[in-house]
Amino acid sequence: MSERNEFTEYFKASTQYNDMTGEIAADGAESAPLSKIAEAAGVDTERYFPLHLSLGFGRGPEDKMFFNVTVVAAERGDGASTFDELDQKAKANGGSLPVTCIHARRLHPEELLRHLKRLDICLTHKSLLSQRIQLEAQSQFHLDP
Repeated sequence: MSERNEFTEYFKASTQYNDMTGEIAADGAESAPLSKIAEAAGVDTERYFPLHLSLGFGRGPEDKMFFNVTVVAAERGDGASTFDELDQKAKANGGSLPVTCIHARRLHPEELLRHLKRLDICLTHKSLLSQRIQLEAQSQFHLDP
């Protein structure tokens, strides 16, 4: 595995069986949500500039829920304190940006959600994705009164 692509596994979601796959989008409840979540998970955000979060949901003893948090971050300093500065640093380095992968502490779902204003998760069953089926909407209704 090349050094340049060392952390690409963290940029694609997967589970043991990948029964469902999809996309997720979120809006932060405050400015710099990646930094706020990383900080809540114990990352020193004065030293590291979070670029990516990987959140893995799990259940522990007594059915306690948690998110495993992995942060891919650039070291601050050397002109790397904003996304624009990181972009310039990468351009000056031939398009490459040195990053660090930090396996942070677990977060309780409430700790994570406190930093989000909106969260949208879209999942599709794997059997539908493996076939070329065109879906045609027939009707729509709401179960919530």
